[in-house]
Amino acid sequence: MKKNIAFVLLVLLSITTLMGQRSYNETFRFVEQRINLEEKVPKEEQLFFPEYTQGEVFFQNGQTNSGRLNFNMLLDELVHLDRRGQERVTDGQIDSVRFENGAVFVFVPAYGFMERIKANGRAALYSRHFIRVNTETMVRGPYGQPTRSSAVTRVRSLDTGTGEGAERNFYLENPGDAPMDVNVRYQGQFMIRRGSEFHRAGNRRQLQGIFPEYRQELRNYLRDHDLSFSDPEEMKALVDFINSL
Repeated sequence: MKKNIAFVLLVLLSITTLMGQRSYNETFRFVEQRINLEEKVPKEEQLFFPEYTQGEVFFQNGQTNSGRLNFNMLLDELVHLDRRGQERVTDGQIDSVRFENGAVFVFVPAYGFMERIKANGRAALYSRHFIRVNTETMVRGPYGQPTRSSAVTRVRSLDTGTGEGAERNFYLENPGDAPMDVNVRYQGQFMIRRGSEFHRAGNRRQLQGIFPEYRQELRNYLRDHDLSFSDPEEMKALVDFINSL
């Protein structure tokens, strides 16, 4: 029993380390009007786990299903392998996913899939994992000089896609005929759930806004700790402190 617990803890530590080490950042230049980012972004950078992992899916209607699963951070989708080993989107109204390695993901309509890290007490810690897409298009200014027009968006909001399962495609649109630079990079974002509300916890102001009644205690904690709002272990310790108040 102790060996099993130690194994689970080791796996969870590996997942936490993986989160802290993600650094994917790549820029592509396109002139095409439709860009299939699924083909451009390496598959290993799209998926949260290095390999498909056994897990169980809990649906909102109470049904469950199990299989070899992974989370696609580019498209914010749960995916699985079918019997022939092909990748498929896991359809249905998903409530949560429990992976055999101990990771738990929940679906929140306002944000998509989030990893549940700590869920006991008044403050619960979650993390969003996604591929941020930033586009820059070369346009002509009022005097003919080339300037850049920038936008940040999520891939799935640009096109509903075509096809199903392994045949589906999602596209990024380039509305003009000018070259477009597309930067894609991994981004993690910690969220704190208080009651039924989720709040971003990326800096001191956001944190104190979540718990205004503990403003002074949080100021003291942040003064005594050189807190990194992107470090999983430090965020866990912060949540433990809040729950001790």
